[in-house]
Amino acid sequence: VPACNVDCAAGSAMVPAAQANSLSRAVQGFACGADSGCPSPDLCALTGAVDAATGAHQACCVADDYMNMYGRFAGIPAVFTTMRSGNDVAALLAAAPAGQGLGATLALRWTPGMDPSGVLIWALGVCAALTAAWRSGAADRAQYAARMRPGSRAARAPQEEAIGPSVEITMGQAVGFLVLASIILVGMYLLIQAGVPIVVFVIVLFCFGATSGVAYIAALPVVERCFPSLTRKVYPVRWLGDVTASHAVAYGTGVCVVLFFVAVRHEAYSWVVQDFCGVCLCCLFLLTVRLPSLRVATALLVLFFLYDIFMVFVTPLIGSSSVMVDVATAGAPTTVVNQQCYCRLNPDDSSVCGPGESMPILLRFPRLLDYRGGYAMLGLGDVIVPGLLLSYAVRRDVRAAGTVKGGYFPVLAAGYAVGLFGANVAVWLMQLGQPALLYIVPTTLGPFLLRAHARGELREMWAPPATEAATPLADQVDVENEGGARRDSSSPEAVGAAVAVVGGDDAARGGVSPRERAVSGDGRRRL
Repeated sequence: VPACNVDCAAGSAMVPAAQANSLSRAVQGFACGADSGCPSPDLCALTGAVDAATGAHQACCVADDYMNMYGRFAGIPAVFTTMRSGNDVAALLAAAPAGQGLGATLALRWTPGMDPSGVLIWALGVCAALTAAWRSGAADRAQYAARMRPGSRAARAPQEEAIGPSVEITMGQAVGFLVLASIILVGMYLLIQAGVPIVVFVIVLFCFGATSGVAYIAALPVVERCFPSLTRKVYPVRWLGDVTASHAVAYGTGVCVVLFFVAVRHEAYSWVVQDFCGVCLCCLFLLTVRLPSLRVATALLVLFFLYDIFMVFVTPLIGSSSVMVDVATAGAPTTVVNQQCYCRLNPDDSSVCGPGESMPILLRFPRLLDYRGGYAMLGLGDVIVPGLLLSYAVRRDVRAAGTVKGGYFPVLAAGYAVGLFGANVAVWLMQLGQPALLYIVPTTLGPFLLRAHARGELREMWAPPATEAATPLADQVDVENEGGARRDSSSPEAVGAAVAVVGGDDAARGGVSPRERAVSGDGRRRL
């Protein structure tokens, strides 16, 4: 009997040689094991294995596996059913009165047209983008308050002081950012097609970036507020210099959170930890990378608008599948015709029988009403790219009036929510993955440009004066750190912040990135 035809784990028995010729009678006597899981005592088969000492033959349950039919379309309905279900139908026929016919109705199991998870991932995405953008303007709000109160001094936010001045994207860097993103995405796609486990490498990079995000965005503010004395405790560390206890505790917390994510990433609740790390990573990126003008913002968003459409909709016309979708869903177990049988015979083949891996560079929420399971997903890029524009709007409003009320940010926040909701509706209507930026860019950039034009501020924001574009408000005002020393606003330490998003070289070698070695004015190094 072929190996896939029997399932000895469900039930088995040794049949005496004298009875082996009558398998049905023999198995009824031995029942394929006392706790047989066979659909019926008659559904057993000899495996061909013989006990050399007694001559007894092994009989096991006939496998009752679901299989993918994978047949060509025949023009008629086709249904695969198990033998257990077949026995139930036979029992109904046997119990029916003589001469009475029985009918059967086939129906697809109900699935929701739009699972509530779609609404929840929309809310999560909106909250992530708005939170990240709002946090990016913390230093500007503090400095505006300092300007309005002569003689007062405002301290930097803990994460702002740890990371240092932000990095502003130039027009050339915006184009280079797109080129680099395209090369990375296509390269990952080709490696996936070649069978290279690239997902594991992406998980490693995500962990390095998430460690920094959790440390500086979530842990450090809590540590410095709850244990202010730790900011004054300094310890010398080889290769790092003097490290404050608060930064060491915050970074240690980030490491613990990420290690916990790695340990539970296959559990049903792992999405909670992944989303937390992803939101922190988005906040870190927007805190360290900024747009200097509406001109650069327009170029960046339009380029990524076209990039998203091309990778999702055009690449399937060139090749056999969507590059973006294939990369986003990479890491799932390989599909075979009879997975249950294959895994019984090859339990150590993790590529088919293991839990698989999934790309961590996205927010996800489990489907609540769909029996097939799965997740509603939103890529971090769909938060970060429009988040750069939202961050620019926050800083613009704060610089002008000290508040976002009546400014650009509320309009863009509403536009982002509408655009992301439109993307979810499109997924529901088309039952197909959508490029979110196709809907988000027009509903954010468009209203921004129209409002700026209506207020007569478009020319000013399109190409601001060189001094204003080059120096953020947070770095125009002299501030003092906790030790009373002045920070150098020209410090290049912020350059390393962007590296955290992809796991920078320093971090990949087990060290720390430049932003984690921020030097305060009194010469102390901060982890």
